[in-house]
Amino acid sequence: MTGRTQNTVAASRGVFTVVAKQNTLKRQKTSERDRMYNKQRTSEIKTRTKKVLVACEEAIAQSDASGLATIEKYISEAFKVCYLL
Repeated sequence: MTGRTQNTVAASRGVFTVVAKQNTLKRQKTSERDRMYNKQRTSEIKTRTKKVLVACEEAIAQSDASGLATIEKYISEAFKVCYLL
């Protein structure tokens, strides 16, 4: 194998040769998967936060106690998404 670096690991039955390129590709796939997961979570948290803030503004404008139930519902949903998953 010319041009590629190799990592060699001694084992009890023999020697395993792993091409470093495979490790690099796996790291890239893993980091892309993790990046997409984090992006999805961040987006969902921002959306839930905006819902809570809009509900708070509406409750303040109406000065009504029924808006508090809606706010509590949104806050509990946001908490489930942010901390329990």
